[in-house]
Amino acid sequence: GVLLYELLAYKRPFTGETPASLMNSICLKEPSPLHSVMSDCPEDLEMILSKVLRKSPAERCQSMEDLLIELEPVSKRLQAQSVAEMIAESHRLAELSEFADARELLRQALQMEAGNHQARALLEKVNAELKRILVRPKVQRLVDQGRVFLQAGNVQEAKQAAENALRLDSSFDPAQELNRVIRQELDRAQLIAEW
Repeated sequence: GVLLYELLAYKRPFTGETPASLMNSICLKEPSPLHSVMSDCPEDLEMILSKVLRKSPAERCQSMEDLLIELEPVSKRLQAQSVAEMIAESHRLAELSEFADARELLRQALQMEAGNHQARALLEKVNAELKRILVRPKVQRLVDQGRVFLQAGNVQEAKQAAENALRLDSSFDPAQELNRVIRQELDRAQLIAEW
């Protein structure tokens, strides 16, 4: 109980200048309530801590296993709450196009709760956006090459460049537009050949 209090409050529950005054404090005084030193302390955690610091040994948890059984639901609830907050913050960061920070936060959330489907789905979207941002310059170069080929009358090379660009990023509008223009050019060439 003393160790748990120290871990949470960053101070000892009982103090004394001398060994005798420390013993007196342990036997007669109650420790400061945890919420007085830790404002966001959950009420159920404070109740568990007060139980393990009771003066009478019969009123305390009788084993570490008993303590862990009481702490587990609190731990799971706090963990789920932390993961939910991380996901919400990641979503906000993704909306601001801060994908690297969002990805890092989602990775932390998944370390805490590996099976969280919402975090996994958002991480996939964030990774896709990061990948798209990283390949966008290459896609733009392919589109530019395709336009040069098209202007030079090399429709097949232009078609290959447009297809390569769309393979890298199928949502890139200039690549879609180039592909549309190339198809029109190919259709026109086929009509001329048929005539």
